[in-house]
Amino acid sequence: MDRRIQNLLEAVQEERKEAVSHKNTLLSGMSRKELKETGECIMGLFVSSVKTTSSGNFIVVLTTNHSEDIPNTEIKQGDDVTLSGENKETVLGIVIKKEDAQIKIKTKEPPPKGYITLVRSVNEEPFRRMEKALRELGKRVENNEPRWMFSEKENPANSHTEKIKFYSECLNREQKEAVSSAVFSQDVYTIHGPPGTGKTSVIVEILKQLTRPQTKHTPTAKKILVACSSNNAVDNILERFVSFGVSSVRVGAEERMSSSAAEYSCGHYIERSEQTGLIKDIREEIEALLKRLEKGTGYAERRSIGTQLKELRREIKERGRKITDGLLSSTTVVFSTLSSCSKRILKDIEFDVVVADEASQSTEPESWIGLLKARRGILVGDHKQLPLTVVSLAAKEKGLEETLFSRIVNTVAGTMLVRQYRMNRKIMEIASRLVYGGRLEADTSVHGHLLCDMAHVARTELTQEALVLVDVDGQEASEERQSSMYNESEVDAVAAYVSRLLDAGLLPSECAVIAPYRGQVAKLGDRLAREVERGLEIGTVDGFQGREKEAVVVSLVRSNSTGSIGFLSDLRRANVALTRARRHCCLVCSVETVTRTRFYREVVCWFSENGAHYDSLSLA
Repeated sequence: MDRRIQNLLEAVQEERKEAVSHKNTLLSGMSRKELKETGECIMGLFVSSVKTTSSGNFIVVLTTNHSEDIPNTEIKQGDDVTLSGENKETVLGIVIKKEDAQIKIKTKEPPPKGYITLVRSVNEEPFRRMEKALRELGKRVENNEPRWMFSEKENPANSHTEKIKFYSECLNREQKEAVSSAVFSQDVYTIHGPPGTGKTSVIVEILKQLTRPQTKHTPTAKKILVACSSNNAVDNILERFVSFGVSSVRVGAEERMSSSAAEYSCGHYIERSEQTGLIKDIREEIEALLKRLEKGTGYAERRSIGTQLKELRREIKERGRKITDGLLSSTTVVFSTLSSCSKRILKDIEFDVVVADEASQSTEPESWIGLLKARRGILVGDHKQLPLTVVSLAAKEKGLEETLFSRIVNTVAGTMLVRQYRMNRKIMEIASRLVYGGRLEADTSVHGHLLCDMAHVARTELTQEALVLVDVDGQEASEERQSSMYNESEVDAVAAYVSRLLDAGLLPSECAVIAPYRGQVAKLGDRLAREVERGLEIGTVDGFQGREKEAVVVSLVRSNSTGSIGFLSDLRRANVALTRARRHCCLVCSVETVTRTRFYREVVCWFSENGAHYDSLSLA
């Protein structure tokens, strides 16, 4: 096997071991009380009801005793969880929905008996899928394909814009070049899209071009796979494309899809099929048998019921599988996360093209899960922003942190999008100069837009500025339980600042507060709880990647005598933090601490020269 692939295979195995080991250490080294405090588990639940799905899975509704609300924890929709019952019986599941009084879980097996403890768990299946993809890649490389993967030779792009009639009238020159070159590419093509440059618009146009009626001048594709690292990205493209009228299917777990994307899921098509009546009858039989089990029966009867359940579930899955296979064989565009591309239902389908968005946010092994499904690939991303977090040091040393996109973006054909449609020019210039070589330009529609230009926002000394720097003389502190950091002085400054923006008429839903540390996010959430209820968003920098708001307040947290800034020194994290705002970006920090680092010294200088500068006391 090629040495690079072997290293990646070992890296995936190391990352898998680290994830499992960390979770096991967390669970085994804590008391029940400590475990609850971490937010990783919910105790004292019981099964309220069990329903079956058209695919033979179970929907388990859990509630607390005495009609109390479900405790507020880190467990959220889409999380993998373990249900533990009596006699240490465990069942794996996925959180479908979490409400005040109940939590819904999808499982492949009936739930355990007795009181249930719900623990957020590590799903090892994605690691197994990556390992499988790498082994397949190793075999193909031995057969000299795909050779572009290891090529160090620049592959020049050829523009064919004159041959294409574009559906969108709003594409700029670079976007048109990206579309035409990607459509005509023969192997792999990269599109580098910095923040706000319209990557999704380009992808949707590419899909329209590839699915248009065949002409002698333009190539088309009979089968297209759209694959992204996150469900949100997949759903966003699907929702933008489906109105074009081309047959489309969303593959994956419905509980991780948006409600509108779920309407195109395999499960939704099964529910609307001609066999829906028969499938419904089988589900009712299964549920009746489950109720008999709940009432308590003898060993012989339990065994008989178990056999009947197994047979009924086999039948319902087989019927659903036949419907799905027929559906996918006739569908033109399939939408999926990269990990779900390895599902059995896609095993025997060969695609003409795979379009991978967020290619810079998926590990190389994950990218290959999708790319190996097609003859050619179109990769879209921005390697100047944050990649997926790799936990294992050994995995990092073996190259798992380097994405496929970042490795090939300068050696294969590609286009960089340069006109952005999000940020005021002053906000954009920071990233353009320090990260993108001065190449970004602001579209006239956003070039000078400010908060005070919004009809419901008053003109104030803050809302008339695109950039505001707030210098805080505080002290960072460590949150021992979460191994994170916070800064109470910055919390005070941020709260005062947000209050002034809202007093000027800005809606809470139009504003976000982000910080690099979870400890600071927690403190800010407590302080601004009322504003959060009204729509204000508070989160980590990493978690807000891909998002935008009219106004964003960034709290850097670090304040010490040594100038230490920890992982703030990663320019990709700083780039994400400073490019989320459309009209107004406020940077709250200890100027003395952060300016000991060259990058932040230039950032602070730009804010001071092109915006307003306050100290925290003047905001009180």
